[in-house]
Amino acid sequence: MMIRVFTLAVTLIALCTAPLSAAVTGVSASPNPITVNDQGSALANLRWTVEVTTSTPTTLVSTVGTVTGGPSAETPGRQLQKRITTLGVTTHRFRERIRISRASLQALRSGATVTYSRAWSDGGAPATLVLALQLTSGGELSIRSSDLKFGNDSSTITVARGEALTAYARITSAGRGRFNGVWQVSGPNGGSTASFVPVGRVRQMLAGPRSTVFESPELPTDRPGSYLLRLLPDPGASDVTAGVFPTIRYRVLPSDGADAITLNTPSAGASITPATRFAWNSAAGAQVYRLEFLAEGSVGTRNRVAAVDVAAPATTTSIRSFTAARLARNGAKFWRVLAYSSDGNLIAASAPRRIGGTD
Repeated sequence: MMIRVFTLAVTLIALCTAPLSAAVTGVSASPNPITVNDQGSALANLRWTVEVTTSTPTTLVSTVGTVTGGPSAETPGRQLQKRITTLGVTTHRFRERIRISRASLQALRSGATVTYSRAWSDGGAPATLVLALQLTSGGELSIRSSDLKFGNDSSTITVARGEALTAYARITSAGRGRFNGVWQVSGPNGGSTASFVPVGRVRQMLAGPRSTVFESPELPTDRPGSYLLRLLPDPGASDVTAGVFPTIRYRVLPSDGADAITLNTPSAGASITPATRFAWNSAAGAQVYRLEFLAEGSVGTRNRVAAVDVAAPATTTSIRSFTAARLARNGAKFWRVLAYSSDGNLIAASAPRRIGGTD
């Protein structure tokens, strides 16, 4: 990968003659130039060193940090300031973390000169330091996206009480750094972020543009109810953008609640074809019925072969020819029906019924 290096531009601008009471006499920053990753948006940690000469107490301030050279100027840098009471020549240090947008990185990739600058003033002559941005395939770790699914490739699943259950997170990243993650579960019947508790941790170095899959520890299914699951970075992780990391849901059926829906046709052991009509008794409060085909009698993370949703009040449906072919190809042995309320909660389920055999 070609690395474009742009010359550091340092401009100390004296806008007026400095009064004897205060003057910024030196500004430097590290890293110099700013190294950013060429994938997605990028984070950069900066350390500023500012030297001032004062004869009276004053405030050293830089109101904003500005990125220029992209489609439009951006101001990711917040105000930095410090009260100075020590007179004479003093040195002051600041730290900040800024995000360089995708638009600015695209301009950098196209050959534009993109810079980040700050103007510093303590009441006397201000000074501006302009830092160039440099592209690299390295740089600080940046999380571009996160996808969280159960083994059925869905963000929701229903399992029996005590059933083994895990989930998989696919993290797409750029740059280099350690991803420190924590698996968190809320439930049963949770939903408040305050109720999330850790159930496992992730510690792994990530480098370069890549997609990494993390498997969760075995999730709690010992109590019936609804659960929420997420994988979040630790507070000290390189990128803690909450919106990047999704939350998914699973439900554990009570031991005595699996027969709330009665299956009518086809009978146990019947062969399944596109002409087969599936029928069941209605469930109070149902908004949607889900007809599921299973490889085994219990419901595990990798057990569902296919599913068909039917809007209530209908309690009968058939399957399409490609679904029937998929059942035969993947060895479906059971079918069952789940009922969901208008808010997406599971309210009833049938026991699994065998296909092509006996119960």
